[in-house]
Amino acid sequence: MVLAGSVGFVLLICCANVAGLMLTKSSGRAKELTIRVALGARRGHLVRQVFVESVFIATCGTAVGIALAVLAVRNAALIAPEGSIGNLVAPIDRSVLLFSIAAGMMSALLFGLAPAWMIAGAKTFAMLKEGGRSGTSSKGRQRVRSALVIGEVGLALVLLVGAGLFLKSLIHTQQLSPGFDAQGVMTGAVTLDAMAYDKPERRQAFYTALTQNLASQPGIIAAGAAIGMPFSNMGGASSFSIEGRHLAPGDPGPHSDLAAVTAGYFRALSIPLRAGRYFTEQDRLGAEPVAVIDEILAKQYWPGQDPLGARIKNGQDWTRIVGIVAHVNRSSLAADSGKGLAYYSLQQISNPDVNLAVRTSGDPEAMSAAIREAVKAADPSNAAVYDLKPMSELVAASLGPRRFAVTMLLAFAAMALLLAAIGLYGVISYSVAQRTQEIGVRMALGARLTQVMWLVLSQSLRMVLSGVAIGLMASLALARLLQSELIQVSAFDPLTFAGMCAVLVAVTLAATYLPARRAAKVDPMVALRHE
Repeated sequence: MVLAGSVGFVLLICCANVAGLMLTKSSGRAKELTIRVALGARRGHLVRQVFVESVFIATCGTAVGIALAVLAVRNAALIAPEGSIGNLVAPIDRSVLLFSIAAGMMSALLFGLAPAWMIAGAKTFAMLKEGGRSGTSSKGRQRVRSALVIGEVGLALVLLVGAGLFLKSLIHTQQLSPGFDAQGVMTGAVTLDAMAYDKPERRQAFYTALTQNLASQPGIIAAGAAIGMPFSNMGGASSFSIEGRHLAPGDPGPHSDLAAVTAGYFRALSIPLRAGRYFTEQDRLGAEPVAVIDEILAKQYWPGQDPLGARIKNGQDWTRIVGIVAHVNRSSLAADSGKGLAYYSLQQISNPDVNLAVRTSGDPEAMSAAIREAVKAADPSNAAVYDLKPMSELVAASLGPRRFAVTMLLAFAAMALLLAAIGLYGVISYSVAQRTQEIGVRMALGARLTQVMWLVLSQSLRMVLSGVAIGLMASLALARLLQSELIQVSAFDPLTFAGMCAVLVAVTLAATYLPARRAAKVDPMVALRHE
């Protein structure tokens, strides 16, 4: 929705630019059109002439826009981070093409014909009484052009503030801790042949051999296997029962996320132990079923109590809680579910598909060959390892969709800023051209270069500040809608608002420097002879 709104704002800024340019063009021909009306030409004929010109401009612009859109969509799909757009396919099909053509043509025609209609509907004799170039730029039309630029600046500021807030939120999100140390950890996925490992005892023997092989490799500090490892897109959730507690009618009972891990898993990810103990090699088939819960689950269902030693049931057997660990974020730094997690011993609940977590003392990617060798040594024919990636890469990839959206929003904001600067440049350039004779008189009477430049810049500054004021009010109103999407950033962050205002003012004023400089270099004698 934010990106869709951004596209709409950019379209409005483009329309304002088209309207301003067409108004300037129509103003340049105002005297010609007025004379033709005075000689008997019907206003419908004049509007039709401008209509044909607008159709030509709209057709060319729409064709170029569609060609650029095809390239943009293809490149966006290529640069989008893995998992950021899923299986989304955005072809330029017939419906998209028709919508694009309609939007482009309607925008150009509507905002191109409006100024021509204003000129054609003006008072003929009043226009004829105005002399020379001054007659082509009435105060009313100049106010319309200024209003369009003010609107562009305001819309650009809204986009800049939104982009700034989301960018700052992304930076803060990247600095969040997932609850474990992802640096130096290599991950991978292991699949066992279901026929060869049809019995839990065989799977248990494989996990034991694999983790021991990994732990004995030089450069490996700890190794573990898991079902439901963080950021692996695996895992589940289930209800469970607490021994000695009876549920009221209609109460669904306690509920938690689930994971099954080996003894070395917690050390491999450096998940802090809060109380009790981790799993050990003795927590295997035939031993008492045990579980480790995180601190969220402990606080949720044992508030003010010690859950160590309590028993829970998730299936047929009662499982004793032997440890409490820190809460970890399982899927995304930006969207922690906040749900408690119960870990069960993988040696007691085996599965043919698991993830590996291997903590190394050096570069984790350098251990890929060692991990493959360890899997091969455990079973060379019935086990396969794949998808070897550093854990830090998995954590970063979870922010891929958000990072991609922020990138697109920044691109839209940059386009809006550029278009606003172009619109302001056009208005100031036209104003300078209209005031050439006035500027020549001022310089002939002794006006200094800096005074002439300030004359032009002050006009630009008034429009920019008016646009900033409108944009600030709109940004404050829309910021409330963004609060739920921001991480550790207030929707009314004063630094972001001030910084984006400063950027907008600096860029737009820079766009008026050339017209101001050109006005200051006007030759007074040439200017006095101007029309």
